[in-house]
Amino acid sequence: MEMASTIPSNSPTGLTDACYDKADSHFVTCAQNGNIYVFDRNLDLVKRIRCDGPCHCIAVHKRYLFVGTKTNELEVRSFPDENQIELQRKIHHSNLTDASRLAILKARDDYVQTLKEEGRKQLLILTQDRSKYKTILANLTAQGLFLLMEKDVTIRCRRNDHLHITIDEKNFLPDDSAGSVELYAMGGKIKVSNTTEARFSMIFNQILPEIREKLFGVNQNRKYHD
Repeated sequence: MEMASTIPSNSPTGLTDACYDKADSHFVTCAQNGNIYVFDRNLDLVKRIRCDGPCHCIAVHKRYLFVGTKTNELEVRSFPDENQIELQRKIHHSNLTDASRLAILKARDDYVQTLKEEGRKQLLILTQDRSKYKTILANLTAQGLFLLMEKDVTIRCRRNDHLHITIDEKNFLPDDSAGSVELYAMGGKIKVSNTTEARFSMIFNQILPEIREKLFGVNQNRKYHD
């Protein structure tokens, strides 16, 4: 250890003294306000140590600092090496990057879900048009029956959906749903959900990659686009 010949330009004013360790290339400066500042070989501040009052640098060696206090006592302080500091910086940067990425993903997902909810609201408006809804209901019911291909089929719909087919009078779709039907066969073992909401969700999920691409641009990390 020797006294520093060049004080780092970013050192605080009012220094009592400064030390330099050739082995680890560290500057140590002591300020009158009781702060000890440790700099690496690039003169970057790596640590600030708080003392009770003005102190003097006696020696610095292998990341151990020996200082004399105003009460003439000797204190031994330590500070991390550059590898630890660099590792901490990388971890901190990685955490910030991950947090930012997750925040962006969440914001995008929230926006997509908002679009989906707006679409669902439009479904509810559509089913209020009885003439249009009647056609939709008939087509979805016929499609469901065709998919089941069973002689005995139970259809579940809203209370106010009047179908001239055997209707499940014990279990109903929610009143606030967008309507259409669920079909069951073989005692409920086979189910076809042909509600407008189910169809909407299916279509929405199919075109979700296109929606995301139009909203947020092409995902460069995505390998498959099927």
